[in-house]
Amino acid sequence: MEVFGKMGKLYFPPAAIVILVTGILMVVDSDVWEFEDSFVVIGIVAVIAGAFLGIKVFDPIAQSAISAHTEADKGAVRRAYRRFSRYGLLDIAILVFAIYAMVVKLGVT
Repeated sequence: MEVFGKMGKLYFPPAAIVILVTGILMVVDSDVWEFEDSFVVIGIVAVIAGAFLGIKVFDPIAQSAISAHTEADKGAVRRAYRRFSRYGLLDIAILVFAIYAMVVKLGVT
């Protein structure tokens, strides 16, 4: 159980940084895209929202799930997994919307 918490802290922050930096470089290097374009703003906000959810939501839930699992508190484990699921769906919805916005270049005419 603790392995998942460690993996999340090991892989997600560098991945978010790479995504953010490559997105910024795409705009800086482009003659077409601007930071004011809606799809660019949505992408940046999605990365920030994902980082916020990871730090302020998923990490505390993971810690409570690890504690509950260690203490064999099945009810607390179930509650933690339900919270993971709810916020996970929110995170996926943000990601899917950001991908949609970037693919269709939302806001670009």
